[in-house]
Amino acid sequence: MDLLLRSRISRRRLLALGAGALGIAVLGASKCATIATLALRNARLFDGTGAPPADGQTIAIRGDRIIVTGDDRDLVLGRDTEVIDCAGAFVMPGIIDTHVHVTETLIRREPLLPGWLRAGLTTLRDTGTIWQGPALLRSLAEQLGPAPRIVATGGIMTVPNGYPTSRGPTGIAGSLPVATPDDAVRGVNQTIDDGAQFIKIAVETGRPGGHLLEEYGEPTLSLEQVSAITGAAHARGVTVSAHVTNEWELRRALDGGVDAIAHTPLDRIPAELLQRMVAGAIPMTSTLNIWGAKPPVAMENVRRLAAAGGIVAMGSDYPFQVHAGLPLDELRLMQEAGLTPAEVLVAATRNAAAVCRLADVGTVEPGRVADLIVVSGDPAKDVADLAYVSTVIQSGRRVL
Repeated sequence: MDLLLRSRISRRRLLALGAGALGIAVLGASKCATIATLALRNARLFDGTGAPPADGQTIAIRGDRIIVTGDDRDLVLGRDTEVIDCAGAFVMPGIIDTHVHVTETLIRREPLLPGWLRAGLTTLRDTGTIWQGPALLRSLAEQLGPAPRIVATGGIMTVPNGYPTSRGPTGIAGSLPVATPDDAVRGVNQTIDDGAQFIKIAVETGRPGGHLLEEYGEPTLSLEQVSAITGAAHARGVTVSAHVTNEWELRRALDGGVDAIAHTPLDRIPAELLQRMVAGAIPMTSTLNIWGAKPPVAMENVRRLAAAGGIVAMGSDYPFQVHAGLPLDELRLMQEAGLTPAEVLVAATRNAAAVCRLADVGTVEPGRVADLIVVSGDPAKDVADLAYVSTVIQSGRRVL
């Protein structure tokens, strides 16, 4: 009997330990309470994974993490939980912009980033800044108070007199020229040592028709240099993103082993290059609005890559696409290009997190960082409804 009693006690102790680990407390024979600091109830939840929205959902948060999601009727919350009744509103992951340049606005102490956060932009990826920029960006952003988290590179790696140095003083400030493969390796290591979370390169002539670069006198990175950069970055566990604007440049970037494509090319991407991107899970950021009101070929490239099963991620290229809050123009153009509203939302959440190489944001799932927005309307039917963000939660803290 003593052995049986000890066995029962051991099982009870095991169950209690398991319940504590999951954030639940036993209330009785059949009910458990989720021990959460914050919970959203009665939500129409779009979790960012590609699954359709589900009504009547609860998202429970403890600290900065989501600990459980599920049907309202199945989840009992602890008495100390702060509860937000969403009243059937649309809840989704925070929006991620994978292509911005915010150095100047931060240096000028402009309150842009806090406003972006309150609009629902919880993460941004700065794709080219001044030398030693990553540490500077993060320091300046912290002084503003609550703001989107920043994933940043340093100067854009290019060749002497190549893009963006060919664009004058502003381009030079954001460039890191390299003349040889050895220069490229040294530049990569220095940029990473200075705090860069990825490497940005420019495979760009700065003029239409990359195959005529000698005629324009604007050089670009050779395949040998691109390969040297990607090899050095990968040796440090860091990815490489390539600025391209046409098929010729895209091909060189892919041949050189880059991990992501910045911008949608302005000429038709050949089917074999699309398939290489799909097979290699190489994402492409949209930035459609910088090419004009409705760039037809670029929009078609976005649609074709998504239709082929490739990864399209939302990027605005601020300040070249100016927006006061969320980049709604970019999101609308992606929808007009042929992506469904739900696909646009995934491009701005899960896919964008993949471009940033952030494994714990971008979806609403247990264990992920609690970046959430509450929207009045249904962006899964029309992304324009993202203009109506009523609540923003970043890392488990309500900021709006």
